[in-house]
Amino acid sequence: MCLPPVMGAITLSLNYEYMKIIFQDPWGMKLLIAAGVLQLVGLIWIRKIVNIEV
Repeated sequence: MCLPPVMGAITLSLNYEYMKIIFQDPWGMKLLIAAGVLQLVGLIWIRKIVNIEV
């Protein structure tokens, strides 16, 4: 769950020019929002799968 944001932050700090297009382009911001929403959906889904009631 933490790997994509951490890797994005590391890439942003090491090579800002490479990542700045994501923050400047409207499609980049939409993709970041979509990725965050999908991360949350995945977290909820995995929690439901792992939560076994006896």
